[in-house]
Amino acid sequence: MVGEGISLSADASTVLLTEPGLYSLSYTVQCRPEEDGAVGVLPVLGEGALTESEFAAPAQAGVLQSGSGTYYEFSPSTAQARLLYQGTGPAQVTGGLVVSRIYDR
Repeated sequence: MVGEGISLSADASTVLLTEPGLYSLSYTVQCRPEEDGAVGVLPVLGEGALTESEFAAPAQAGVLQSGSGTYYEFSPSTAQARLLYQGTGPAQVTGGLVVSRIYDR
């Protein structure tokens, strides 16, 4: 996941947007909760949560829930993009985030 103005941080879970521009960010996640409740994934760019692009679903223990989303965000400077798990209990979460810079400032 390295491209012009895009790199992966040392923690391997945060994408660094190092050039100003318009970015397309797409994610796919799978959540398997350990208990009944809800699962969710919230995209974050910089310090701002992108609630309009979040995935949330009711969940049963041990039953796989899948979600995905695509959103476009303008980053005027260096920023970090990441996905945060938000659920009512612990879950096994896997997935990926694809980032493309589609417009230079």
